[in-house]
Amino acid sequence: MSALIPLVAVVLVVEFGQYWPEAVRGGHAVGEVVRNLAYALIGALIFNWIIVELPERRRRRAAYEYNKLAMETLITVGAAPIAEYRHLHPAGLTALDSWRRESVSDCAQAIAKANPLYFGPQRAGMLETLILAVRTALDGMKTAQLLLDADVAHALALFPSNVGLNQLQVARDERGHMPWERDAHIVWELLEGSRRLYRALRRNVPEMSFSIGQSVPSDGTVVEASEADLLRPGDL
Repeated sequence: MSALIPLVAVVLVVEFGQYWPEAVRGGHAVGEVVRNLAYALIGALIFNWIIVELPERRRRRAAYEYNKLAMETLITVGAAPIAEYRHLHPAGLTALDSWRRESVSDCAQAIAKANPLYFGPQRAGMLETLILAVRTALDGMKTAQLLLDADVAHALALFPSNVGLNQLQVARDERGHMPWERDAHIVWELLEGSRRLYRALRRNVPEMSFSIGQSVPSDGTVVEASEADLLRPGDL
């Protein structure tokens, strides 16, 4: 509808100009043509806004509201595990730089050395649950992606899952434990997927609020996920 402003300005200029003597022969006639064309374009824009844009906005809003829980799931699966990594890092909360893959891997290694049992069967089961949640959320939104903004649909299409070349299957050794390298890989891939989606949502539906979740490590502490792990200043 921003295109209406210059069109209305053209109409007003021509309308007022018709009351002045012609500076150029035929100027009034040309003004009539320009004015009528501007009126036609204004009518077309208003018609398009009422018939096309308003219903499209309602459908778009309904699609986001209906799939909000699934989107929050996809945000949480990346934000919560990295918050747990930071909480458990033996060197302290500030030792982990969640924007560097090497730092995430080093954190997993440090946790494994300090507490080898952390990457046991319970951790492997938790990751399997997260990956299942991702697959369920993505499958549930397939039919709605055409109604979402292109950035959001693109982020969903790139979200890692347990199918395709970028597989996230959980690996276990003979004791049912997870190798820390595999754990770090899954945590990083989920985090990157959550980041792409969260940035796209903040750009396209800034009026909506999304929960980024929390984690409860084996020590029972409730660890709140941080938006700083998903969004850097200037990303939008």
